[in-house]
Order: sequence, then C-alpha cells, then structure tokens
Amino acid sequence: MEENIKELLLSDLICLSKNKNDVFYTELKRRMFFCGFTENEIEELVYFETSIYHANILKYTGKIKNEHWIIGKENETHIFKNKDMYEYNPNTDNKNTLLLSTLVAVIDEAIVLTYSSKIDNYKAKEEIKQLAKETQDNWLFFEFKNRIEYTCRCANHIINGPKECIYNEKISILYDNEMQICMNRWDNINIYSKKFEPYTESYFISEEV
Repeated sequence: MEENIKELLLSDLICLSKNKNDVFYTELKRRMFFCGFTENEIEELVYFETSIYHANILKYTGKIKNEHWIIGKENETHIFKNKDMYEYNPNTDNKNTLLLSTLVAVIDEAIVLTYSSKIDNYKAKEEIKQLAKETQDNWLFFEFKNRIEYTCRCANHIINGPKECIYNEKISILYDNEMQICMNRWDNINIYSKKFEPYTESYFISEEV
C-alpha cells in the first residue's frame, strides 16, 4: 500500500477515503500539513472536494494520472469547448466540475504535448498550448489556485478579505508536489524544472537541473 499511495494524487486520496482514520485520509493530512495547511483548512477542502466528487457524473474509477483528457484527441477541434462546464460554480449542479488533481493532470498533459513534435498533429494545438501555461491566463491553473484560496478563506471565516491571494505560498507548494507526481508517469521524458520526491523535504532542498 505504501508504494501505491505515493502514486496517488490528492483527489485520489479524497475519493478513496472512507473515514478520517483510514490510510488515505492520514496520507492526505500528512501532505497538506507538509504544505502548511491547518486542520480547519484541510477539513474545509476535503468537504468541498467531496461534494464536487459526489455531484460529478464521472465517477472515480482509478488513478487520476492514468486518465487522458488530451492525448489521443488529435481530431478534436476543442479540448474544452465550454470551460464554464468544468469550473466550480455554486449556482450550478457541478456535475462536470474537474477535481483539483484533475486540473493539474490536464496541465501536465498539455505541457508534455507542447514539448513534443506531436503537438502539430492536434487540431486544438493552440488551445493545448494555452492549457500548458502555469499562469493565471490558463483557466485550469487559475481554477486550481482560486478554489483552494476560496476554501481556505471559508475555513478562516474571511468574508471580505483582500483581492490578492492570501494563501499563495502553501497553494504553490501543493501545486508543485501534485505536478511532480503527474510528471513521474511519463517514460523517457525530461521536462522537470527540478527533481524531488513529492511531499518530502527534498522539495525544499532540490536544485534546478
């Protein structure tokens, strides 16, 4: 179990956890404490993501990083024709809302394709290049950061806080470690900015390569 659990993303752990005492929830808390989140913030995020998972029409069937949202869709003119369907919206049923780790996994897919000559085979290559950006201009990246920021503010009862991100540091650490797990799925591809073992102290001491 220990080896397999290292390959699971945060949303995998949320989907697999049955109670606060099982191995999945324990690992989830370890990772989020590692990133600097508090107990209340963890509980709020888990509650939030669990509600999205239960509302979703796509039920969990296995490791999120084994899913492909882009690769193999060379003839699709759009990867996400209507991005609003996949974002969280409190005024909709959120049946298509992507889980947090899925957002990261799709960005990773887009990055890998963008570094590959195979990108030219994709009709939606301009959209894919946009999805590969790790900036606020990419709706996947913005959704990841904004959703966690929202749950942290809820946990800390911050209703009318500043517009800028308050929890950016811990969110960035979480993002980097989730992305590292995703990148580990590719064979013979080296697009790492730095190498480290996810959710360990090597994240803070690793050097750029």
